[in-house]
Amino acid sequence: MNACIRERGSALILLLGVIAALATLAVAIVALTANVQSATSKDRSRAKAFNVAEAGLDLGQQQLDKSWPLAGTTVSPLVTSDFLALKITVDGQPQTFLDSSEFPGLIGRVDMYDNPWADGYHAPYSAANPPSFDQTNDGLMYVRSVARVGKKTAGVQAQVSLVPLPSRLPPDILLYTDGPLDLNGLGSGVGSSDEKVPFGVIGEDETATVYADPANTVKHPPTMNFPDNKNVFQAWKPTTVNAQTVFPALDDYVAKAFIAGKEYANEEAFLDAGGWDAANSSDPHLVVIDDGDIQLPNTPGYTIWSQARPGYLIVLNGDVIIPGQQTFYGLIYCKNAFEEKGTPQIFGVVIALESAKLNGDRSLIKDPTVMANLDSVVPSTVRIVPGTWSELRSPAVPAQ
Repeated sequence: MNACIRERGSALILLLGVIAALATLAVAIVALTANVQSATSKDRSRAKAFNVAEAGLDLGQQQLDKSWPLAGTTVSPLVTSDFLALKITVDGQPQTFLDSSEFPGLIGRVDMYDNPWADGYHAPYSAANPPSFDQTNDGLMYVRSVARVGKKTAGVQAQVSLVPLPSRLPPDILLYTDGPLDLNGLGSGVGSSDEKVPFGVIGEDETATVYADPANTVKHPPTMNFPDNKNVFQAWKPTTVNAQTVFPALDDYVAKAFIAGKEYANEEAFLDAGGWDAANSSDPHLVVIDDGDIQLPNTPGYTIWSQARPGYLIVLNGDVIIPGQQTFYGLIYCKNAFEEKGTPQIFGVVIALESAKLNGDRSLIKDPTVMANLDSVVPSTVRIVPGTWSELRSPAVPAQ
């Protein structure tokens, strides 16, 4: 009986011990669950930050693809609003790529800057303040993208290269028309920048850079002595002569103008967007007019583009008229007529499908430097240089 008395309450003690153990286990499980959830949330935030940073790298490439910043221009950093404005197409419909509700506290920034020269950055630039344009003019730049989501920050960077859009023009072409060619100006007419000679002389030594269909009318001053017009104008002649054989990259340049915001419905829309002043100061040097004529500014001494950075003026359904004393560097393409009335100098190429009139007293000038640079001023695409991608360690919160 005494033994039974001594055993009274042992079951209660055992039960209390089990309850205490279970409570401790429950607390441990709750703590572990909270820690896992916190770690999962942090991992999720870090993963989101990394994905946004990767998207920023694509945004930077897209920006450089639209307009590769050469000397004299700069490219501005992309910030959070640019990330949030990013659209993707789903089932043919544009949708927001980043939903701000799914990316709490999102902060993003993309910087695009040049790689240094062999001896480092040149003043006034430095490693801490690199130029935001291709100062070295080597078609290489860096894109650095940093993003913060929640309390996590991630960043990536890569070197990108410019792949230019080639013009694929026939060798040495200077002037082409499907229709009548009128060369009744008083000056040198058509020549080369180094020789300054009439193109009749160029034709006589079998290096003619002018083609006009001999079935059409060809007018020229008596001082230009052609032994045989047909031989002169057929010095270069492909099997099939049309816009595609003369300017085979036309469609590529029109598509690029649309992407870069350089395609305009008509001359009025072009002028409303800033006209030639804007075209001179922004990249790429490309203007496409869908419909109607366009006349270059009748301002003495006005210069459009440059020898180092020529451009493309493409008129898909209209005339190009040059009335005054301008200087133009690049290619002029028009489906209809080209007419030169004043005393301009054109360094480059003229392609006029309907007819061409050079009635001024100066010249259309062949310039090898312009022709070479025409193949480098408009980007075809921008690609990441293999082996240059890297993740940034402990990047700072991006400034806005």
